[in-house]
Amino acid sequence: MCIALVKKAGAVIENSVLVNCFENNSDGCGMAWIDTDRTIQVYKTLDYNEFIAEYNKVISTTCNESDMLIHFRIKTHGKVDVANCHPFVINDDAVFIHNGTISGLPTDPDKSDTWMFNETILQHLPVGWETNLLS
Repeated sequence: MCIALVKKAGAVIENSVLVNCFENNSDGCGMAWIDTDRTIQVYKTLDYNEFIAEYNKVISTTCNESDMLIHFRIKTHGKVDVANCHPFVINDDAVFIHNGTISGLPTDPDKSDTWMFNETILQHLPVGWETNLLS
């Protein structure tokens, strides 16, 4: 299964942990954070060295004050490519990462089940869904 991490603002994740995550889930990795201009940024790659360089740059220059989503993929559905790496952008205000498989969705040999979930379900939710609390 994929590895999904939430790095809280100011927290430190040892490089050895990130290396271990990639060595066990090497079909791509990505991260999302809120930049200093309050916009969500997403970075995805298939290459660990590129990932760790960007991760260290982000941590040191822009956003150690932001929570961060980090994901290491192991292929279950779809191609091994950057497009299938997490995080997935739902809209300008929301991204997500996922661990596990999702059944009952349309399939596409090129797209992961998470991509399909985002494309067929999440991106069609009504405006304001993310703040709609159930009573």
